Parts: sequence; structure tokens; C-alpha cells
Amino acid sequence: MQPPHANPAASTACTRNRPSFGPTHRLSRSPSPASLLFSLALALVLSLSAGQTGQAQSPQGQPPQSFRIPKVTVDDIESDGEPSDALAAAPRKIIVDTDPGVDDAAALIWLLSQRRYPVTPLGIVTVAGNTSLDNATTNALVVLSWLKRTDIPVIPGAAAPLSPVTLSSTGKLIHGPDGLWYLGWANMQGLPPPDSRAADTFYCQTLKGQESEVLVVALGPLTNIAKAMSVADCGVDWSQVQIVSLGGAKVGGNQTPATEFNMWQDPDAAAAVLGKGAQLTLVTLDGFSQFTIGPAMLKVLKHTGAPAMRALLPALQTYASVLSSEGGEAALPDPVAAMAALDTRLALGRPGLVKILGSDVPEYVRGQTVIALDLAEWSTLAATDARLSEIANTVFEDPSKPNFDYLMGAIGAILMENPPNATVVADILARQMRRVFLQGVTAHAGANAPAPKRGDAGSDPETSAQDDSPDYKLYLPGIQVGPGGQ
Repeated sequence: MQPPHANPAASTACTRNRPSFGPTHRLSRSPSPASLLFSLALALVLSLSAGQTGQAQSPQGQPPQSFRIPKVTVDDIESDGEPSDALAAAPRKIIVDTDPGVDDAAALIWLLSQRRYPVTPLGIVTVAGNTSLDNATTNALVVLSWLKRTDIPVIPGAAAPLSPVTLSSTGKLIHGPDGLWYLGWANMQGLPPPDSRAADTFYCQTLKGQESEVLVVALGPLTNIAKAMSVADCGVDWSQVQIVSLGGAKVGGNQTPATEFNMWQDPDAAAAVLGKGAQLTLVTLDGFSQFTIGPAMLKVLKHTGAPAMRALLPALQTYASVLSSEGGEAALPDPVAAMAALDTRLALGRPGLVKILGSDVPEYVRGQTVIALDLAEWSTLAATDARLSEIANTVFEDPSKPNFDYLMGAIGAILMENPPNATVVADILARQMRRVFLQGVTAHAGANAPAPKRGDAGSDPETSAQDDSPDYKLYLPGIQVGPGGQ
């Protein structure tokens, strides 16, 4: 029997992680004196902004990490397509804010299994998003039990969006009614209790005094972080806090045609975080949709996955079948944010100006992110047409003698008033990420574990070894899903 959620109509309705949208198109023009001056003005503003931020936040005068994501290409990675281990140093302190979620669970398993980038997890804060807060908290505890990491505190956060909107139930179509396709509900026995602290209290206590040392990896709506930022006596200098957030889109959406899910679910929280001056990196739909999972990778994980990943596999298989058609690939967003947070060379980030539509607009555009990455976009996002028209009229007041010096100063003033408020990751090195991900979650995960040698990081269906490994099945009420299912 075919699962009802796998039929074409149901698959079409499940848009949370749909990768089928057009590429980002960059504006290309022939250079002119005006455009060259515009470019110089923008370069000057970005340089001054990064320098001022660095002086304010680092004793060494270095700009913050989120504004130093390099523009790299495949050629910058080692010849075998695998990042070196040179980045591994002292363990990085991290907080994960998450709404597990099948892809969130996969990200947690990678973060806590891999050894390439040492981390010290300070806590996992849960939030309502893919599923309810209770389910998200249970699922985080279940994943930690699989990983034998019950020493990590799990702090329940916001049960509803900060925005005056209702928590969506559409995540049930993608992640199941419990967020892990029944694995959460089936593994609740014997779990330790969650931490008793409120999420904002945890953030304030944990970040205070070590803001620049802690990396916050936000995989769900930004509700918890926005609430912590609003605490008057929190004592945290948020301008020094590095946050890597999965959310937003330069082009298109996956919840509606215009909006990415995390931003759509709580746009007012996202706007509050954008306006607080934190060192924010947005890993957008444009980038994370390039990282996919399909039959080949699932086969590798089935035969060589680490125990926690094999425990997740039934839910991962169902997730992939819901989001793909005819055995194709499905986007797996959350591991992308986790990997981009720990290895910035895998993420092609650029300083950007980001604005977001709040909750007071029609639902289909709620949470839409408008992102400016080049000069033409930046000036029209930062200033009204009336102001730009006034500048143009002044420049050509005497058509025979255009005043481009005035133009440079006027545009420079606009850009200085609206400096970058995020690093935007709209592209990734997907092939290298696949290798890094598989190295972290296979049975011999570790800094020196070899990646699968054939194909594209396990994209070759023949990569896996034993064919006598047991089939993993997930039993839904009246439905058998997974290899061997009918």
C-alpha cells in the first residue's frame, strides 16, 4: 500500500524543503562613470563598516568572523575535494537552538559525532517550529540518548511564535506528527528530564562574559533568541555574539512561493534579531537547498552509518520519500547551517543588507526576506525612490556637467546609514559538504576517517558495502514505510 503522504498530490503540498526554484541572477551592466563611483562608494562603506565593527569587538582589531567568510571556490579546497584538518583547534563552544525535525536531528547527530571540528556543546535550546515545543524537546532528548550525550542540557524554549500568528501544523506532513516520524514518541521511555531554566535565562547566564567565545547555531525560528535579546537586565553584549541562522531566501521560498519557513513562522522575531547588531550569518534557501539526500546517500547511511544515524534512518527515509518524487533527491537544510557554522570555507558568504516583512502583511508574503548583495540592490533597498530621484536630479542639474562627485557622496551617505546587517550565504560547496557530512556520521567517524571513495561522496549507489545488513522499516498506523514496505 502506498503511503498517502507519498502520493503526488501530497508531495506537492509538502513544500517545507522543496529545492525546485531558479538560481540567483546577478545584475550585470556595462561600466559607466556613475556605476564605478557607486562601486567605490560601496567598497568604502563595507570596508569602514567591517573595520569599525572589528575595532569595537576584537582587541586585535579584526573584523568579526561572520563578516570574514571568504569567497572561495572549489579550487581553494584540496585536490580531493576534502577540507583539511588544519581548522581543528581548541573546541568551539556552541549552543544549538532547534526545532527537531528530521533534518534538525541529522544536524545534531553530525555536530556531536564528527571530530574534524572539536566542539563543546553548552546546551540545546528547543523551539516550536517543525513540531510542537513538547515534541521538539522530546526529540532532542531522544537524539542525545542515541548519541550517549545526556550530559548536554536540553532547555525548552518558546512554545509559540513571538509574532501574533498561529504555530503551523504543516510540519506534520514532512516530519510526522511527533517531528521524527514516530521515533520520538516511540523512544520517550527512560529519558532524562529537560533543564528547568527558562530559555532566556539560559542564554543570559551562558553568554554573559563569553560572548565572543560562543557560537549560536539556530536551526529553527529565532523566537528564543529574540526573547533573550529583549531581557532588560540580561547583561549580554549582543554585538559580540555570533549567530548562524538557517533562514531566509534571496529567491523564492519553500513555505510559500515567496517565503522560507523559519522566517515565515516567526518574522517579528527574525526582524528583532536582525536589528540587534549581532554578528549574524543567514544560511538561505538558495544555499541550503543544494545539499540533498537521496537513495544513494541513504544506502551509504544504512550500511555504514554510525549508531545514532542508523537509529534516525527510518525517519530520514520517510522524510526523503515525502519530499522527493520517483526516488529523487530531497533537500536536507539543517546540516548545511551546522557545517557552515564550523567551516566557513564551505559557505560562500557575502555582506548583505537584509530586510524582512513582518506579521502585518498577507500570509503568503509574511517573513519574506529582501536581500541586497550588490550596489543597485543596496541603494534601492536602503533609500526611497524619492530620495534617489532627488539625487539623480541634482547630479544632472546641468546636463552638460554631471556632478558625479555629489553622486558619490550622496550614495556613500545612504550606504553608511544602512551598513551590512548580516552575512548572507546564498551558495555553498555542496559536494565538499557531502563528504564532510558523511565522514562525520559514518561508523568510523573522526578527524582521520576516510570519505567514501567512489562517486560524489557516496552518490554512487555501489559505494556501500554489505548487502546483508537488515532493512530498516518504520511502522506507521496501518502503513509500513521504508525498504521492504508495501
